[in-house]
Amino acid sequence: MTRCQIDRIAFGGDGIGRIDQYVVFVPFTAPGDIVEVSYVKKKKSFAQAKLLKIVSPGPDRVPPPCPVYGTCGGCQLQHLSYAGQLESKRAFIQESLQRIGKISFPVPPVIPSPVQYGYRRHIRLRCLSSDTQWTLGFTPHAGADLLPIRACPLFEEDSRGFLSTLQDLFAELLPNPSAEGSVKIFKTENSSYLVSFEFAQHFPQGLQTLCSKLLSSPLCQGIACRTSTESFTLGNPELFFSSNGLRITASPFGFIQNHPDISEKIYEYILSYIESSNRILDLYCGIGITSLLCAKRGLQVLGIEMNEQAVACAQQNAILNYIENAEFRCSTIEACVREVLSSFLPDCILINPPRIGIEKQALIKIACARKLVYVSCYPPTLARDLQILLACGYSIQSVQGFDMFPQTTHVETVVFLEKNHLFGQGQVEHELSKFKNP
Repeated sequence: MTRCQIDRIAFGGDGIGRIDQYVVFVPFTAPGDIVEVSYVKKKKSFAQAKLLKIVSPGPDRVPPPCPVYGTCGGCQLQHLSYAGQLESKRAFIQESLQRIGKISFPVPPVIPSPVQYGYRRHIRLRCLSSDTQWTLGFTPHAGADLLPIRACPLFEEDSRGFLSTLQDLFAELLPNPSAEGSVKIFKTENSSYLVSFEFAQHFPQGLQTLCSKLLSSPLCQGIACRTSTESFTLGNPELFFSSNGLRITASPFGFIQNHPDISEKIYEYILSYIESSNRILDLYCGIGITSLLCAKRGLQVLGIEMNEQAVACAQQNAILNYIENAEFRCSTIEACVREVLSSFLPDCILINPPRIGIEKQALIKIACARKLVYVSCYPPTLARDLQILLACGYSIQSVQGFDMFPQTTHVETVVFLEKNHLFGQGQVEHELSKFKNP
């Protein structure tokens, strides 16, 4: 056991302090905390430690409201004041740009969420069967066992007991050891819930009976269930919501942004930058919200998305909103970018990749439009890709973080870039030669 002071928060949520020659990472600590810790693992220049006692709390420490915080792996920052969370997330972006991208650009304060709890549009739980019963829960912070969840303050600040009811009903299913799946619960526009179950091969015995009981609750709008070979629905399984004046439909098995308020702020921020553009290429367009908002402004838009179901939703959303100047194609970016750019010449490209970022050669091919908008959920890969884009002749116009997930270490970042037309091809090739192939 030893004592140290925590100086700041690392990306991922651990507090950082120093003990002798070691940089020490300690989960669930706050800047200014003086803590007693014990080493868990020592490396050459850093160590991981376990928090034993808070000797003196830092100014940003607050009591976390969730009873399973610290055990559940979903949140990392509930013990920080909201102002402290926002500053830590700004620092995550700044540090990634400097350390990974070697980029010196000032990062302004992160745009805050209007609400810090109860903001999630949907929640996903694992379904796992033991020898005795099925359980719904989250993967815990440490260990392999599933943590049962009956309420989540990020999903519902004032729980109406729906998750608890679902947990009890699931426990009635016949156990099937080692079987597992997942369940997503969506908030609907009429203040009820839509539930979707996914299992790899077979439905648990008795699932249809469980779903019938669940549908009898006045809080349940509908249920959708599927495996790789079969599916069924009960009630009304259609998912609709509104965003920035658009009427949107989505699949209960697909991806949609989880924070409606911050998502709308991001869309508005992007639109403010591309108003002078005419032709937009929207890569990783998902169900088409950004594409359709651009098209609604009179711009010609081509959206590319690899998920076939999402593309179908995007096409349906264009019809729902009477928008004809947006086209959607199903493809990976790597497979289609050369052909697309030979026939559709955009003056602005929007890119919103998954956390792994963009493959280097595809990114180089994309680097042709006068303007780029890069939306990222993961600062390290954002910084890596920005370094390549700068070598391709772009300059950063702005970097702005948005707090899409309060209480967690995640931060959404939007970067605006413009092409330097004086940047010659020879200089581009020289700069790119400095980068190793991924």
